Amino acid sequence: MKIFVFPEIYQGEIKEISFEILGLAREVKEKTGADLYVLLVGK
Repeated sequence: MKIFVFPEIYQGEIKEISFEILGLAREVKEKTGADLYVLLVGK
């Protein structure tokens, strides 16, 4: 299971902030086999 965050400079912060995102990534991986990409806009 991988979570890709763009822009990449926020990758560490996203992992620290939200266990919900980790749960979503796990669920996406289990149901679809896909990795989760998170795009941060408005920064």
